[in-house]
Amino acid sequence: MNIESPDYEYLKLSQTLDADTDQTRALIDELIRMGTSRFLFSGNGEPFLHKSALGFMARVKHAGCNCVVNTNGTLLDRATIDELIKMGFDELRITVMAGTREMYLKTHPGSKETTFDDLTENLLYLADRKYALGVKRPKVSLVFVVVAQNYDGLVDFANLATLVRAARVLFLPVDDVGDLGLRKLVPTTDEAAGVREQLNELRAHFKSKGIDHNINNFLKVFREQLDTASLYRVIPCYNGWTFVRVEVDGGVYPCCRCYDPLGNVYQKEFKEIWHGPAYRQFRKDAVHINRRGTPVTVCDCNSCPHHTANLRVYRSLHPLRGRSTQLEGICPAASEEEER
Repeated sequence: MNIESPDYEYLKLSQTLDADTDQTRALIDELIRMGTSRFLFSGNGEPFLHKSALGFMARVKHAGCNCVVNTNGTLLDRATIDELIKMGFDELRITVMAGTREMYLKTHPGSKETTFDDLTENLLYLADRKYALGVKRPKVSLVFVVVAQNYDGLVDFANLATLVRAARVLFLPVDDVGDLGLRKLVPTTDEAAGVREQLNELRAHFKSKGIDHNINNFLKVFREQLDTASLYRVIPCYNGWTFVRVEVDGGVYPCCRCYDPLGNVYQKEFKEIWHGPAYRQFRKDAVHINRRGTPVTVCDCNSCPHHTANLRVYRSLHPLRGRSTQLEGICPAASEEEER
């Protein structure tokens, strides 16, 4: 995108940053007052590494909001699990990329020999505690990013999901973002064929076990460069109203594929940023993207991870046009609504 890459010192510093505890608490409270109903704790690291992670999540749940976390699951010990159950936490999205200890070590070089076994044991504890207490939350979604190193491990992954009583499995393609160094992660044509064969056979297994999945959606984008340019020539982008990303350094971004912050919560209150001129301009540009025919400035709209969410909003606002034949085939996942 012809954007200057961050320098080494900045990248090194960013790896040491933690979200400021007091500022994050204040931000959560402000977002709740403004009507935010869904929170996702994620980022460029492991959320449970933050000393106040459970406190942040409890704050969200105390306000009656939905709360999800993206995690590798390795810090989910029994005490943490008990706290999550107690607060009524909604969903743990756990990226494992494996179904056996051997595959886990292959896809997580440098991990301890016991990491996968410990993770499995703790997920079994979570399932047993929920059953004993008669509760369904937190829901467990297991995430499998398909790479060349694990393409033949899908059946084992399905068995793991069954064993720990996962509610859902999500398959994601690896994106090499045009980097030759990451190309070795992309499955070959023969490996991709093996992935498709395994997933087509696993549909019946997941159905019999009552496990939700996104296989249909995944197979439409697997080994294809996600291209949402054609979709945004038909529908607008609503992200300026429905989503916001706040980084640990306080930067506020309207999308995961926008690379210029619209403000910083360490310098201004979030409400001032949300209603400020930069955000108003973004909303104007985004909602007219289909008329303009070009991406929003400094946003990678041609590879948008939020296209299914924007499509749902469009179909809610325009129920007839949203199901027209014009949208069929435009985008690999344009007709899918499996991502809930």
